[in-house]
Amino acid sequence: LCDCSPLFVTWKKGYERRLRGCIGTFSNLVLHKGLHEYAIISAFKDSRFDPITLHEVEHLHCAVSILINFEKARDYRDWVVGIHGIRIEFQDNHHYRDAVYLPEVASEQGSLFFFSLSYMCLFTLYTVLVGSIFQTFLAEDLKLDF
Repeated sequence: LCDCSPLFVTWKKGYERRLRGCIGTFSNLVLHKGLHEYAIISAFKDSRFDPITLHEVEHLHCAVSILINFEKARDYRDWVVGIHGIRIEFQDNHHYRDAVYLPEVASEQGSLFFFSLSYMCLFTLYTVLVGSIFQTFLAEDLKLDF
């Protein structure tokens, strides 16, 4: 039997535990290999941050999220804060976009989480409904400028 699951490794820094790196995968990985691989990737390859340095190590906290039981939500209210994570996916003009909120994010960030989630939903709606129209106008404007 394979002890496999999708996972995310999160690094946080300091007493206030500021995010320092978080990367994972939705692919099933053998856990001990996946933990090793993603501990390194999230520490050194999260494009939002500089790589972690030796000087920071004593101030770091590491958390692992093992993801299980994926299910599609019936509607936007079909989840529980602190229990469920959220994965938002959509395609916009041949560009795949996604965002992931691990189960602990809503609990930790409180109202900021709901602001971020609302922003992501509005951005998604804007992109899908208005984005292609805007890009058409933008393309026309660029033609005039050249």
